[in-house]
Amino acid sequence: MRKNVVSLVGIMMVASIALSGVSVAESESRDPPPVIEIALLNEITGPISNFAPGFSAAAEIAINHINDKQNDYHFSLSEYDSGCDGTMGQTAAQDIVDDGIGLVAGALCSGASMGANAVLSAAGIPHVSPTSSSPALSDTTAYPGFFRVIPNDALGGAAVAAAIDQEGDSSPALAYATDIGGTTDAKEFFIDYWTDAGNSLCTDSDGNDVVIPYDSWSADFETIAEDIVDSGCDSVALFSYSMDGAGIIEELENEGFGGTIV
Repeated sequence: MRKNVVSLVGIMMVASIALSGVSVAESESRDPPPVIEIALLNEITGPISNFAPGFSAAAEIAINHINDKQNDYHFSLSEYDSGCDGTMGQTAAQDIVDDGIGLVAGALCSGASMGANAVLSAAGIPHVSPTSSSPALSDTTAYPGFFRVIPNDALGGAAVAAAIDQEGDSSPALAYATDIGGTTDAKEFFIDYWTDAGNSLCTDSDGNDVVIPYDSWSADFETIAEDIVDSGCDSVALFSYSMDGAGIIEELENEGFGGTIV
């Protein structure tokens, strides 16, 4: 979770800087310093809830860091469950507004960030997500006051296409998890970048593009690997999480695949 820790530390430091325009004399007169509450829209429930404890720990590290580095304010953290869901994100955002909190980190899932933004932007509250990657969130008119600290999925798709092209491969298969946020967008941008450059995807014996959607929890990784190898693909563009990606890569190795995997 090191990247997540770094992201959240950065978010909290930005919040600290934004609130630091107070004279030293004024701050010294405060005893104790005023408490500034920051809300974390965390995916405590939902499809990525297994990551929630790590994000909670990262947020606590960030809070402790900025409290150790300055004395003007004392920052505290309150967590709200956005559930990796737009409706839950909107409800949690309304709870934040009702609780009078004016700084928000999250949500983590793009859909939850979109739902939360409708409420937070109307209240004039900015929010910074360490992980929401949907390209749609780059539209500042549709999602005012939203910021993120990672590339969006369009850049991810372009990067995979560039990496495969740099290896000199010309016939990639594409496999992507349908139940993981961002992979569908990323694979669409991969296809766009790859084909716009005049390239083609790998095709099977029937002439169909080898584009394999799968469910990360129930997929048969052996069958996916067999389809790729049997089609003679020279590379694989893989949009997955760690566990399902590892399963596919292991089965490709078992099938004797020696091509590029990005």
